[in-house]
Amino acid sequence: MRDRKLAKSKFRRQHSVGPYVVDFICLEEHLLIEVDGASHHNVGTQMADNERDQWLHGQGYKVLRFTNEEIYQNVERVLWAIEDAFGRNTSEPKSSQ
Repeated sequence: MRDRKLAKSKFRRQHSVGPYVVDFICLEEHLLIEVDGASHHNVGTQMADNERDQWLHGQGYKVLRFTNEEIYQNVERVLWAIEDAFGRNTSEPKSSQ
């Protein structure tokens, strides 16, 4: 995501949006990327994440969420999904098994 290498778009890390701090944001495309660790597996946190996502959607942002496991196990698929959100993907994702 550095140096506009992903979808030729600039991302900022740990950026404030209203009352929230998002993991990554592309301001030009109104795209947010959240990376969820193990703490996001409990019901209370998931409810807070849903509320947060709804607020962000209401502000005109598209929110993509990935777990740490998804990133570690198949980063190519994650990158494909981000490019797909921009409408710029060039190939199908590869699945790791």
